[in-house]
Amino acid sequence: MTFLNLVIFNLKYFTNFKNKFFQFLFFFQPLFNLTTFYFLAKLGVKRFEPIHIIVTAVTGMITFSLYSTGSYLYIEDRDDTLKLNMFSSTNIFIIALSKATANSIVGLIIFFVSFFYGAFIFKVEFYNNNIGLLIIILIVLLVVLTAIGLLFTSIVSNSPNIYTVQNILVTPIILASGIYPLENFKIFSIFKLINPLHPLIYCLYNTPDIQYTTLIFNIGHAILISGLYLLLSYVLIKKFIMRGTRQK
Repeated sequence: MTFLNLVIFNLKYFTNFKNKFFQFLFFFQPLFNLTTFYFLAKLGVKRFEPIHIIVTAVTGMITFSLYSTGSYLYIEDRDDTLKLNMFSSTNIFIIALSKATANSIVGLIIFFVSFFYGAFIFKVEFYNNNIGLLIIILIVLLVVLTAIGLLFTSIVSNSPNIYTVQNILVTPIILASGIYPLENFKIFSIFKLINPLHPLIYCLYNTPDIQYTTLIFNIGHAILISGLYLLLSYVLIKKFIMRGTRQK
């Protein structure tokens, strides 16, 4: 199977309306998160603004991508599917990459569902005169999320306590991505330099007014770090496969 066929296969498998997890993530979770933000804004006597929609949408997108990809290699190995794939003609790295890509695409769909709810249920008005720029940012965001998801599953799968490490890492990654203002927390200022999400979230927040030089620099920064993540993922996945082969 080619990479594209694998991505389509993973998308079809997950986006089945009979899948209860899919129904929850697509329809209930974004609505629940937006409703929470809505009432928090009301309690603070503030307007429910587009920034709240962006925060909810991006958080949901990142959270899904990381959690759904994180334990993938471990589950494949536990179910002996990984062992079967080792004898197939398709590289295991490509299989894991296709899974991470499919999860990022599903995360992007969740992103758009959040905006749909924001516009039609909460009546939030969005003003963006540069749709083309927004599309470019979202495409790069897909690439970045794929790289992060792949590195995430590589690290988690090489850890002795899979689910504990997964739960510990997700929150710091989100906090260091630039979604929330954390200027007073210096530790996150350090990690944001190696988090390719941070420059893209900045572009997303400032899409209407961002200068093209800043945009190009931030996108280049995000792609460069993502490339390094992919290389590191390749090394860690090979290590995971070799360890599994020795154990079996």
